[in-house]
Amino acid sequence: VVGTFHYVYEEAGEVWIERGGCTGSLIAPNVVLTVAHCAGWFGYWVEQGYPLYVTFNWDSPCPPQQWRCLDEGQSGDLVEVTGIHVNPAWDGRREGYGLGNPFNQDIAVMMLAEPQNHLEIPPLPTAGLLDELAAQNGLKDAAFTTVGYGWDVEYGAGAPAWTWADQRSWAVSVYRAITPYYLVLSGNEALGLGGTCSGDSGGPNYLTIDGVPVLVAVTAQGDGSCMNLSVPYRLDTEAAREFLRNFQEVHLP
Repeated sequence: VVGTFHYVYEEAGEVWIERGGCTGSLIAPNVVLTVAHCAGWFGYWVEQGYPLYVTFNWDSPCPPQQWRCLDEGQSGDLVEVTGIHVNPAWDGRREGYGLGNPFNQDIAVMMLAEPQNHLEIPPLPTAGLLDELAAQNGLKDAAFTTVGYGWDVEYGAGAPAWTWADQRSWAVSVYRAITPYYLVLSGNEALGLGGTCSGDSGGPNYLTIDGVPVLVAVTAQGDGSCMNLSVPYRLDTEAAREFLRNFQEVHLP
């Protein structure tokens, strides 16, 4: 299941909820998968005294287009993050997507205070799954479903219209290329496809295998148009699996 992050803090005697941004996926009852470039930023603000939480609701706690709001009871749906683990192989740089850079492993996990045993855990890919499919030409024009809480953009005759509802949404992108650590996907609105945008980072990318949606990658990069290119980090690589093995709660097939 998919969630998004928020800070909860007191200011002038009132409790506020503030959007943290980014998206994550529950991969064990108490483990949320996201990307390192989000988790590192979250960790900085937690050190400044802003506790981090995650919600798995379809809508975020605050009204649409509102960056923060007073807590009027809606924080009861938030689950506290008690640990932030950024992949040590992440070098903090994202220029050029780092598609073949072994020091650009954009992955992280968050540990939750309370296990979410009532929520469904998606399967992760087997080792080398995407490489095997690519070698068999099985990824040609393959459709990937991406989910996130990011911005929406609509293109028409005038300037692009950007909206942020902070609500879970999804899009279908198609395969274009594979690299040692990343996929390259594209979405063409004219063909009914879509891409990822700011706030979708860390969100899941599913590929249906034998009728089962498998969480094969997490959204890491994209282009400014939020349509042409989406670059998710692969989870079937040995590099990704080596990091995830540090968390015994996570099941790797």
